Amino acid sequence: LNLALRNVYVLTGAVTANNANVANATVAAYTLAGAPVMTAKTSTSGVYTMLLEPGSYKLYIYSHVVGFGTQWYGGTTFVTATTIAVNGPTTLNIALRHVSDRTSVVTGNSVDVADPTVIE
Repeated sequence: LNLALRNVYVLTGAVTANNANVANATVAAYTLAGAPVMTAKTSTSGVYTMLLEPGSYKLYIYSHVVGFGTQWYGGTTFVTATTIAVNGPTTLNIALRHVSDRTSVVTGNSVDVADPTVIE
């Protein structure tokens, strides 16, 4: 039985929103082709840790903090997100940016509706 060991490195850091630690957020790593690779939950102090093979990744953060919702690290879409190189132990602190909690486009008769009222 031959086993090939792969190199993996630690990607770690803290997730914050408005300078406060974000507990129970999920940080997800994706390949540059868009394939999900690994997820990690933040601790009560906002720290996440994951093991990744050497390579380049984009991170998506699932946040429950009002006003600092789910978002790509460094961009508004996968295409514009910042590429993270992991070629050794890497620390990346993530400060969530303020985003609208409602990012869906509302349409009426195939025309975008400006400032719609949402009734829940």
